[in-house]
Amino acid sequence: MQNEFEGITVNPVNRWLQPHIVTRYIPSTAMASTSAESAVPVESVPVEGNLKLRSLDDKEFLFPLKDVKKAAMLQTMIADLGLDSEEAMESQPVPLPSVGGDALQCIVEWCRLHADEAPRSDEDRQIHRFNRNVAKEDVELFDQQNPRKKLADVINAAYFLDMPDLIDALVKYTANNLEGKTAEEMSSWLEIPLKKDERKTAADDQGDDDDDGQSAEKRERTDADQPGTSQQAREGAGEGSAPA
Repeated sequence: MQNEFEGITVNPVNRWLQPHIVTRYIPSTAMASTSAESAVPVESVPVEGNLKLRSLDDKEFLFPLKDVKKAAMLQTMIADLGLDSEEAMESQPVPLPSVGGDALQCIVEWCRLHADEAPRSDEDRQIHRFNRNVAKEDVELFDQQNPRKKLADVINAAYFLDMPDLIDALVKYTANNLEGKTAEEMSSWLEIPLKKDERKTAADDQGDDDDDGQSAEKRERTDADQPGTSQQAREGAGEGSAPA
């Protein structure tokens, strides 16, 4: 799957996202103890119709079998592990060596929020690729991923599990929050420090802001008519294009 973040060249974003590379899977038949922090405690939910997943930190979650079609990697791993019956899926956890428990919990919750939705086709996602709207419940879920590194872990996990619909929502959520921000502001939102060269770029940007008499924090960046542009910039452009 193509990485939708490839077009983002700002260094803070590149350093924030460090996708996992997994070359092989190691089947495991040993049952890990159920964690009290699991989103869905294994012992309190019937296993019928669910797939057991085990995170890298040995937390187990139940993943509805009907949602497996939303995660292409799970389909591949089920085949690799020889889980060819419902009984096997109920008893043997699928190990996810690149997905932490917190990220997996978020993914399980996202699937619950979209339980009644069928996976979108590649064609549908392509048609709506410029639609930056994100469902309110998704925004609330992603806002809860604090510190921000937890959000990056969810993004990496979504790529590892090959979940295009979740990736689409995460990419748009992140892009909406970074739009119009300087490198320094991006760094603040991503909660990562700027490197020396990035601080210089941020200082140059601040100098440009000072020339306009306003700081980056005080500029109005958007309005309903022309999102993504500042009112000051539009007014200046309008004055410059006025007839003599």
